[in-house]
Amino acid sequence: MTAIILDGHLPSALAAVRSLGQKGIQVLCGAPRKTAMSMYSRWCGGSFIYTSPSQDKKKFILDLLHVLKKSKEKTVIFSFSDETFLPISEERESILQYAELMISSKESIEIAFDKDKTLRLAEQNGIPLPDTHFVTDMRELESLAPKLNYPLIVKPRQSYIWQGGKGMLGTTVYVNSPAKMKEAFNSMASKMGQLPLVQELIQGEEFGIFGLFEHGEPLALFAHKRIRSINPLGGASVLRESVKMPPDMKEYSLKLLKALKWQGPAMVEFKVDEKDKKPKLMEINGRFWGSLPLAVYAGLDFPYLYFQMAEGKNIGNNFEYKENIRSRHFLADCKNLISVLLDKGKIEGIGYPDKGETLANFFKFFDEDLYYDVESLNDAKPFFMEIADSIARTINK
Repeated sequence: MTAIILDGHLPSALAAVRSLGQKGIQVLCGAPRKTAMSMYSRWCGGSFIYTSPSQDKKKFILDLLHVLKKSKEKTVIFSFSDETFLPISEERESILQYAELMISSKESIEIAFDKDKTLRLAEQNGIPLPDTHFVTDMRELESLAPKLNYPLIVKPRQSYIWQGGKGMLGTTVYVNSPAKMKEAFNSMASKMGQLPLVQELIQGEEFGIFGLFEHGEPLALFAHKRIRSINPLGGASVLRESVKMPPDMKEYSLKLLKALKWQGPAMVEFKVDEKDKKPKLMEINGRFWGSLPLAVYAGLDFPYLYFQMAEGKNIGNNFEYKENIRSRHFLADCKNLISVLLDKGKIEGIGYPDKGETLANFFKFFDEDLYYDVESLNDAKPFFMEIADSIARTINK
């Protein structure tokens, strides 16, 4: 069987290319642009360009089907973004004629990728949440705004949607006044075409519980703690560490994914509230996650386990991994450093990293248990292509 890796510009896709290629598996890598770093890995056996789903998701599916139909072998598809995963889920009937997909039902995916529905499912299962307001109309917002405790966050129900055929990424907005909250709410509602959530700001350590599931039963589990994010206030992690599995977060994650009868990979995110020291559910990420390289470095090779599942093999139980392993996305960490030094996005009332401490930690380049998402002496080209890709995207904006 051949592995088709989508989203080749992402470090998580590169981790899968390296994992599978080193095991002798034929790897074909796709991306929406020719500068995608995974295409230049020594372990990539072939590449193709597809139409970005953000521009035309129907054309993306046609491009993917064209590649699948040309393959002489059955293929296993790996997706690393909402942008590619959601169209594949929608068009699964066509794709399953040519490829293996370890994928949940459309109903379960709809719940997992809609934060409103995710949080309501969590409430039904007794899982602690941040204080969340499911605003239903603008009159309710006007009444609610002056009563809330600030700062807080305005969060889109879905991280990625299509409006008028174009894909749009929704991001969380931090606000510290009723006026800012209403402004952010109205702007997000207009952009995304749906009313966002208004949520208490939880400050504390962030954790992720990763897993591979078969009809809701875990076959592999892994836990990490976030150390730094690309945005100093939150977002994608740039430095994270493997940790001992937290029993309470494990219990909550398994409850959710069992209720969804989840099939394939998923990550459940939590923040430990510094006020009461309890983990609060943030969201479900119902696909392969951005910090995938860490799990591979720590000894849980999720891409290979997923490939074996697709082959129909019994992979058994995979719950052991090395703790205190760290993985760093260096280019994204540079963006974190710049943001901190320039106070980019800093908001009064929300904890912000110390500049001196951030600068000192940034230059800790080497450690026995520190690995890099992209940089590798054994596979050097992706590092240079990530820089070239970043420059090209900046010029083309």
